[in-house]
Amino acid sequence: MPALTPAVSALPASHLAPECPSSKRQATSWVTHKSKNPEPGRRASSPIPDSRRPSLILRKISSLTSRKAKPSNTTQEDPTPEPKLLPGPRYEPSPVRHYKPATEQNEKHGYVLTLKMTESISEPVNAIRQQYFPKHLNRLPAHVTLFHALPYSQLDKIQADLEAVPSSVKPFSICTGQPFRTGRGVGITCDLGLKEAQALQEMLRENWLEYLSTQDRAVEWVPHWTVMNKVANVKEVRSAFNTIRRDLFENIHYGRAIGLDLWRYDKGDWIWEQTFDFADQSNSGEIKASLVKAPGGQGAGDDFDMRPRPGGKRNGKQKA
Repeated sequence: MPALTPAVSALPASHLAPECPSSKRQATSWVTHKSKNPEPGRRASSPIPDSRRPSLILRKISSLTSRKAKPSNTTQEDPTPEPKLLPGPRYEPSPVRHYKPATEQNEKHGYVLTLKMTESISEPVNAIRQQYFPKHLNRLPAHVTLFHALPYSQLDKIQADLEAVPSSVKPFSICTGQPFRTGRGVGITCDLGLKEAQALQEMLRENWLEYLSTQDRAVEWVPHWTVMNKVANVKEVRSAFNTIRRDLFENIHYGRAIGLDLWRYDKGDWIWEQTFDFADQSNSGEIKASLVKAPGGQGAGDDFDMRPRPGGKRNGKQKA
């Protein structure tokens, strides 16, 4: 007689033994208790696998969508159209606003007035400038500038006033003074001839005051040579200043101021226009009192010591 095998799978669900709810609660509580108190060094287990947990699935989906999503522009557009800006120049044409003449029109050209000196002082000072001034910016020899921006519209009056200067001024002695530091360079002041140059510049300044630039209107003008400029390296400027100060203490350069040079400024280039030589008068070494107005106060030159420094050597003969 064959053995009978019970077909459990074929029985209906009502005939199966019901699951005990107490055993299920005990299993769940055991797993939860075990996950809350894991062994040292082990991660707490979870009754649900990580791949099946809804919170982790949603977190992964949100991270993926945030990477692919493009930032949306939530700002509202301004209904008023933006003004169209015209492209400006790459650099402001020189002279800049601080150096522009005070006229009501655009000047065709600007003019520069410098002090003309003998070679006994102009050449050694120019040698210092060639040594320390940046090569790509050095277009001129060393010079003393009386006015930086004279207007083209007043050229006739300017030339007429300059032609009257030689009959009233004679050549005067001049020599190098103390060096000084600027923001990015070094300059050299005048020692002898300081007051004579200031008196001449003051007379012309008061005659042209109404159309001079802000820079040229400065009352306390100090004649000087610029031998170094536009150097950003502070150590290089300091080293040049110390060297120039030592050299000028040992070697004082003497010469004579013999006239005025008028230059036309054209896009960074100085083009010589005319020279106004001083008259070689022997009766007076100063400007006539009829042409010089009373100064408004003590000038900046009163603080300088006009006496030659001890130990100085003369590189040029000083004429009487």
